[in-house]
Amino acid sequence: MDAPELADRLREMYEDGLGRERAVHMAILFGIRYAEEIEACGASVADIVRKAGTIPDSYATEVQKGRVLAEYVTPRDGSSGMDLQDLAKRLRDMYTAGRGQGRAVAMVYLFGIMYAGEIEACGASDEDIVRSARIGKAKPRNYADKIRMARLLAEYVTVRPGSIPEAGHDGR
Repeated sequence: MDAPELADRLREMYEDGLGRERAVHMAILFGIRYAEEIEACGASVADIVRKAGTIPDSYATEVQKGRVLAEYVTPRDGSSGMDLQDLAKRLRDMYTAGRGQGRAVAMVYLFGIMYAGEIEACGASDEDIVRSARIGKAKPRNYADKIRMARLLAEYVTVRPGSIPEAGHDGR
């Protein structure tokens, strides 16, 4: 991941956090999730924050705190550090694969069950994920409700090994 991509991710996480009064938390979480990528891209944290555009320069300190914390912590719930865009891509892939088999709605439920922990850890709303996935344009709330129900079901069910249709994702 290069510096502009990291800046985009940081901006998305920051803006998501602003709406929930967690902008500082999200800057620190960004540092934790992307510590290796920040190191590998060769840009300074201050450069990434500046490229993000709308984020105050002082947030470079928060991102740096996250980078240091990354030596000691990992994202919770077995989360792979997925963010809104990662989740939206997975949902879109599953929905598209299911649509070709007449099972699009089932795949939306399956997405919610499979990625309940990642959705929680990411902090994005179900509606944000649906909108970003660009599915259910006429009724995004309907699909968001299905994901919400599936996340509740995830407390009681697990996915059968080998039961997931090809959708360009790892079948957790």
